[in-house]
Amino acid sequence: MAEKKVKPTIEETAKKNLEGELLKEFEKFLDYLKQEKISLPWKSIDGYNMKYKSKNVGRLCLAKNHIHIMVETVGWGKDSFDEYIDGQPDEIVDMFMERLTHKCTQCRPTCGCSRGPGKTIQVLGKQYENICNNTPEYGFNSDNMNEMTLYTPRASHTPEPVCQVPIETVKKLITAKKRYIEKILAE
Repeated sequence: MAEKKVKPTIEETAKKNLEGELLKEFEKFLDYLKQEKISLPWKSIDGYNMKYKSKNVGRLCLAKNHIHIMVETVGWGKDSFDEYIDGQPDEIVDMFMERLTHKCTQCRPTCGCSRGPGKTIQVLGKQYENICNNTPEYGFNSDNMNEMTLYTPRASHTPEPVCQVPIETVKKLITAKKRYIEKILAE
């Protein structure tokens, strides 16, 4: 009989892939996620989903002394962008509105964007056309936990860095998604 593979915990993966100050700072980030009741089920090799009440918040991937964090806002389906930004701090609203400036470049010609150039959405009464399919996600990379690089939403090719943000900004985005989940579950 074949042995069943054991999926490593996020703590085990962190100890395998991170070291020194990066590991210590990442462990503090894990404490924050636990305090916020964000679960981290295994997704794939060195990758974990971030979930709150079984709803997606984002993903986390650990490579050799490198961290990738992806935080979601809302999906393209039935979710409402206006409902997501309603009641959020100005910093979160401003970051979301900046995402709307990223036009589709058809970076994924065989899937996703292949059915037409970008998406058309309405936010706060204004229509935005040809928006990148990955606009509702924030992708961050870093080799230290104090400052993360935010990248353009493009999925393929090389996403371009937009700016450096402190880990506190990433936490605010996670909290914003958690607030949105609480709002939709209460309806």
